[in-house]
Amino acid sequence: MIEEAVILAAGYGTRLGGSAEGKPKPLVEIAKGKPVISYIIERLERANVQNVYIVTNSYSNNNSKTFYEFFLEWRKNLKTDLAIKILNDGTSRLEDRLGAVGDLDYVLQQEKLEGSILVIGGDNLFDFELVDMMHYFSENQKDLVALSEEDDIEKLRGLGIVRTDNRGKITLFEEKPENPSSTLFANCIYIFTPATLKKIPVYLSEGNDPDKPGSFIQWLYTREEVFGYINDGSFIDIGTSEALRKARDEYKAKDMYG
Repeated sequence: MIEEAVILAAGYGTRLGGSAEGKPKPLVEIAKGKPVISYIIERLERANVQNVYIVTNSYSNNNSKTFYEFFLEWRKNLKTDLAIKILNDGTSRLEDRLGAVGDLDYVLQQEKLEGSILVIGGDNLFDFELVDMMHYFSENQKDLVALSEEDDIEKLRGLGIVRTDNRGKITLFEEKPENPSSTLFANCIYIFTPATLKKIPVYLSEGNDPDKPGSFIQWLYTREEVFGYINDGSFIDIGTSEALRKARDEYKAKDMYG
């Protein structure tokens, strides 16, 4: 099974604005005082991941604490058996950001990680378990992208749309298409092989987009076999105030009615 996970949490929260209250998006509370990232940690615990690396930055949004310090405080109060390491990518301004792919590369280089890695966007809220996806990867040893289904064409126009063949291999990946050709969209949840992780510096050196993980998948699936794994359950990217409200309503209802 996969023993190591990287949580990408070095965004600057520009889309969420004041709704984040000066905190990093992954630390925005959803229900009963629990932040987004704590839900992710619970999923990782149940998936028997051993080591978790969370990458953030030194940005301070008119606050005495930096995002890195916010995460250190959260970690201090978290009860878990997971080995969690918080990394600071050293950036403090939006224009200097490494981007999600750049941050993943930063963690890999800093920690000298060489095995297969589970990668999760820190502002992603999902209610499905990761174990089945991890078993699928273990059996196939191919790069894997978590997928969800959406019927609303307007929502699909703002997502990374995926088509697969009858084996589940990705045959098309389109970012925010005007005319979506599929109801499947990619989640920011990936499992990468060691061979693929070594390609990230190549991707970056070619001048490709360091900010969007989906751009890396677009680049990768034309060079290697990349598979999709369809998950049942909800997936919410906490990127806007509207998405945050939806998540809070949904999770408060779950807490209320079980």
